[in-house]
Amino acid sequence: MSTSEAVGGADRVRIAHSATSLTHGLEPHEGVVLVDDGGEQHLAVVADIEFELEDTVYVLEVGARVPEETADRLVAGAGEPAGEEGVTEVIRLLGELRRRVGQRAP
Repeated sequence: MSTSEAVGGADRVRIAHSATSLTHGLEPHEGVVLVDDGGEQHLAVVADIEFELEDTVYVLEVGARVPEETADRLVAGAGEPAGEEGVTEVIRLLGELRRRVGQRAP
């Protein structure tokens, strides 16, 4: 999933279904990989779904940036390589920590 909206400093982004290349609709709490304008890939979760007359809009909570090979593996639905079990969960937790610390900053 790609978006032209800034991701770097945003905790949440809105993206219309018609602006994606998805072949199906997303569900609440579904995980996706979001690509920002700089080509960096981030974990994201569907936080909310808004229905407009012409389109469905997903509100995505942006998480940690992930390496390209991790993003590719997640998009392909492949499991983690042997010896790397839990790496994706650690990345997700670090993203959550970053978000929470950012919320407390003045």
